Amino acid sequence: NPTTDPSGVTTPTDIDRAAVAMGVTIDSRDAFGAPRLVRAISPRQPSVAGMAADQAARDHLNALAPLWVNHQRAADLVPAATQVLRNGASIVRLQQQIDHIDIHQGELHVMVQADGALAAVSGTLRPSAGRVTFRSNPVAAAELALDALDGAGRGHPAITPAADRAGYQEMTVAAIPEFRVLSARAKRELLPDNGQMTPIWSVEVIADRTGL
Repeated sequence: NPTTDPSGVTTPTDIDRAAVAMGVTIDSRDAFGAPRLVRAISPRQPSVAGMAADQAARDHLNALAPLWVNHQRAADLVPAATQVLRNGASIVRLQQQIDHIDIHQGELHVMVQADGALAAVSGTLRPSAGRVTFRSNPVAAAELALDALDGAGRGHPAITPAADRAGYQEMTVAAIPEFRVLSARAKRELLPDNGQMTPIWSVEVIADRTGL
């Protein structure tokens, strides 16, 4: 009888035991130890038969939420898309939001079988942080992005907010001889940071340097 576990064996934790009791296993974790890939190891049906794939996916996540956010309210789940596979299974993409603001890289991918049974969950369910306050603005964020793109010693053309489109604040940037911005837009997001949610502006800039 061995007195110690063989090399490479990890002792199950309380969360691992809880997962098995729910009919799933944790195959992968993020940098902070939270599950990021959960796989069904026994048939796990949604609470109501005949649910649509996206409803079944959210039903499974609600039941499994204690694996990520025990005694806390989870972030809101907004349907992004559903892909039906040849065997009838579906992959449901759900975007996590807090106070109607997307969590950066916060999509969850849930695979459900044709009968609604859970197959796997990819991603990390986040807790809700309540109301969110932004102290910056899209123009200031675009200035920082242009500094990173072309150096702090660049020219500083005027940046003017334009239309809101698809969750982004579009901006127009005045042309200068050495640097021309073709498009610029910014989006409010929440960045998971060691258990906290940091409000950020995600900026996309397409620019052209004269002569390049």
